[in-house]
Amino acid sequence: MKVLFIHPNFPAQFRYLSFALGQHPENEIVFATKNENPQWKLQGVRKALYAPSREANPSTHHYIKSLESSVLEGQAVYRLATQLKNEGFIPDLIYGHSGWGGTLFMRDLFPNTPLMCYFEWFYHAHGSDADFDPSDPISFDDELRIRMKNNSILVDLYTCQQGVSPTKWQQSQFPSEFQDKVTALHDGVDIDFFKPNPQAKLILPNLDLSHVSEIVTYVSRGMEPYRGFPQLIEAIAQIQQRRPHCHVVIVGSERVAYGKSLPDGKSYKQAMLEKFPLDLSRVHFTGSLPYNQYLRVIQASSAHIYLTRPFVLSWSMLEAMSTGCLVIGSNTAPVRELIKDGENGLLVDFFSPQAIAERVDQVLDSGDGMRDLRVRARETIVENYALKKLVPQHLKLMADLAKCSLHYRKISVFTEEKTSPPASSSPKQGMTVWFTGLSGSGKTTLSRAVANILRDKEYKVEVLDEEDVKEFFNGDLSYDTNIFQENAKRAGFLAERLTRNGIIVLVSITSPLKEARDKVRSCVDNFCEIYLKASLEVCQQRDPNQLYARANQGKIKNIPGIDAEFEHPSTPDVVCFTDQETVEESIEKIMQKLLMVGV
Repeated sequence: MKVLFIHPNFPAQFRYLSFALGQHPENEIVFATKNENPQWKLQGVRKALYAPSREANPSTHHYIKSLESSVLEGQAVYRLATQLKNEGFIPDLIYGHSGWGGTLFMRDLFPNTPLMCYFEWFYHAHGSDADFDPSDPISFDDELRIRMKNNSILVDLYTCQQGVSPTKWQQSQFPSEFQDKVTALHDGVDIDFFKPNPQAKLILPNLDLSHVSEIVTYVSRGMEPYRGFPQLIEAIAQIQQRRPHCHVVIVGSERVAYGKSLPDGKSYKQAMLEKFPLDLSRVHFTGSLPYNQYLRVIQASSAHIYLTRPFVLSWSMLEAMSTGCLVIGSNTAPVRELIKDGENGLLVDFFSPQAIAERVDQVLDSGDGMRDLRVRARETIVENYALKKLVPQHLKLMADLAKCSLHYRKISVFTEEKTSPPASSSPKQGMTVWFTGLSGSGKTTLSRAVANILRDKEYKVEVLDEEDVKEFFNGDLSYDTNIFQENAKRAGFLAERLTRNGIIVLVSITSPLKEARDKVRSCVDNFCEIYLKASLEVCQQRDPNQLYARANQGKIKNIPGIDAEFEHPSTPDVVCFTDQETVEESIEKIMQKLLMVGV
């Protein structure tokens, strides 16, 4: 099956769908996007870049500026898709996110290919987000502008054969004339990643709250009224007065993702902290976090606050529920679809900081008395929103529309069983995980730690370590003969043989030149490159094999970083900053990647 995904961001809502399809050799998956970051890639998925020719003209009437942007986006995708068509790529199905404009002209180019659209939001001047705050009334100008924002979405609703909206309430916002086209189907939550940890202690690179017993958490893309940030800060002021030992952790960027910015140019964080001076030794703004650190925050949460206008429901609320958080959520329609007050969470008036603070008191004073709510919160996600249940449903919807036999790999994240298969039923396809980096960057430490985890899961694993390869295969060579290149060559040959026989091979080799690494990648069907990035200064301090000491004394030559070049990987699958991260943090990164590629 040939599928064309379209989204300006990558991989966004199509992450797991495109990945699952890309794992099967009978599928050809192309993802049209504006995301140029080479670090963002998925195995089996071809990323095809497009760029609008210009931005909307500043002189365009502000009612239709969003429409002009959508048309420019649609033209850019049309040009890219024309190139794909000329190369012979005719998709069996096109699946794109509606509203940006990328899907607008696809049926013109591919009239016989069904179009499926992800419909996240339909704009209304009244009855949802726009007029929700009585202190911020909308004008007639706003009403007319908001109506016009739906132009490109309405074209997609008319043109597509099938639509998907992530929640029933979001689906209900679309016009009744098109309701039968739009199915409510959430993207899904990885319940095996977002799971409770009763022993969790919150320790981040620049924050240690392992000694704190009361931790209130809040997660949002930005800091803004749409997600109740002003009410949160006012509630924190009250919480701090009542609870001298309570800490609050706020995850998110200091920006506005939705709605209007303040006219004076200040951020909402600046404005609210001026209005409500807080004890900032007990309020921690972490900024955006990597997933492994974000998980630690919500696993350690005593009470989690989630506030939203009647608008798009955040993934973070579902992830918090899956992790067993006791969520104090705003009593607004998108939240009420999941949370029943007193059953699997608590609801509170969006506009009442006092009520929010009182709910926090209620939770923290209860000790373990509200454990049942936490358990039922996770059950809600496990039963209704688990990734491994919803992705197959989503894929079936795609296959039915395309009228194709859909091939996809049922990797562990999509199957019902959490535990890894026994060795006798391990994946037939082996894998080479290639750890590269300067001597002292942590290759041996991390490869052996990952090997132990995989063996505990009963996978067949072999480790090819630099010193072992040098001793047993390259004993005839000295450093003067560029032993590192020969190490890489011989280890690569052995890894390829083991991989094709179903073994997961962890290779911890300096392999300083890109040419050698690329040659191994080209020979191994299932290859994952892990770059362990650490400063030369740190590596020299570690110097586990005394290479740097001997090189600086002139006893050996050709040591990468000293008198030989180390070519940094340009597009590794994982980068671990081993001079900044703990071993555990790097392991989490690597294991999350291996989970993504089917281990």
